[in-house]
Amino acid sequence: MSVMSSVKYSQCELSQLLSVARMAIASHFGENAALLPNVADYDEHLRAPVGCFVTLEVSGQLQGCIGTIHSQQPLVQEVHQKALSAAFHDRRFPPLTAAQLPELTLEVSVLSRPVRLTTGTELDCLNHLDRHRPGVILSHEQHCGVFLPQVWDKLKEPREFITALKRKAGIDPNLPTTDMRVELFTVDKHKEPYCQS
Repeated sequence: MSVMSSVKYSQCELSQLLSVARMAIASHFGENAALLPNVADYDEHLRAPVGCFVTLEVSGQLQGCIGTIHSQQPLVQEVHQKALSAAFHDRRFPPLTAAQLPELTLEVSVLSRPVRLTTGTELDCLNHLDRHRPGVILSHEQHCGVFLPQVWDKLKEPREFITALKRKAGIDPNLPTTDMRVELFTVDKHKEPYCQS
């Protein structure tokens, strides 16, 4: 399988999406009256239904990460909703507090269309992942798990990466990838502090 091309969002567009995420969180704390972005204010690229994730960190530690692989609504609305979900509804973390805002950073990742990986063996799969370091979606029966490409920064070995993703998805870690659906994607991403100087 050839290396996937990214969705190619500009830094300006990604900054606009981060502003949408920032406004969503600010509205929760009463800092901004705008509840939803006005889709008509954004160009066509940002109005398309595209998968995305919003990741929050406080003092460099993960505070929330929520997203969707496929979207049925405009990207700006998806980012707004996922920012609120990451801040206040990620069950792995307590809700974000106002006291955490000075140390908060926001990251928006816009996903390319996932492409199925077809390889002969699990070793072929691991070798491909090692060369390209993409985002990965694993599916088996009713279970599904997603890791963004950024996870490679912490899980650098392909077998470790895939084993952790199987566990996240609730898939038996001993089940070979040849028995499940493996899809790959790239992201365009941008990260900024919540508090702009």
